Amino acid sequence: MRTPKALAAALVAAAGALAAMLSPALPSAMAAPATTGDSYVLPPSKYVLPPELISRYSGSYHMTRAAPGARLYSADIFITANAYGSMYGGGQFYGYDNAGTQDSWTNLLYDFHFVTPSGAAVTPAPWTTPAQVARDRLVITLFGWGSPSLGTLTLTRAANGDLAGTIVLYGQARAYPVTFRRIGPVTG
Repeated sequence: MRTPKALAAALVAAAGALAAMLSPALPSAMAAPATTGDSYVLPPSKYVLPPELISRYSGSYHMTRAAPGARLYSADIFITANAYGSMYGGGQFYGYDNAGTQDSWTNLLYDFHFVTPSGAAVTPAPWTTPAQVARDRLVITLFGWGSPSLGTLTLTRAANGDLAGTIVLYGQARAYPVTFRRIGPVTG
């Protein structure tokens, strides 16, 4: 298993590649290479969430369960905020590919946004409180780095900080149950 520093370095490199793919004409300040963090790596997210909501999800998580159909047996993810104030994160996922061969995937977690239980998009105002989105689900897009993009996570937060919901794998329509236990704050 990779160390947190190795995972962070891989994710910073992945974020740079993602920024190049998503926005070919970046302002000159964003084109500067990042040497001390994520300040110029990812473009601003198209979703803006209030800091109070971001702080409730920030942390490190370990996958405790995934439905067999997801073909995942282990994962570690982190969620934090970048220099733009957008939620972002990364993760290392372990499982089996379509041929049944053991594999691992490094993915960036980005474009965090909320949807209602019926699936309608939520546009939080700067003053939106955690209580106002308590029943809503957090949707996270997984972007691949050196490996395929896994898909989309849709999660709810328990009172103890754990996350539960589903993963829809890229190219599939079925959602598989998945749970993550919060193991602590994001560490560098």
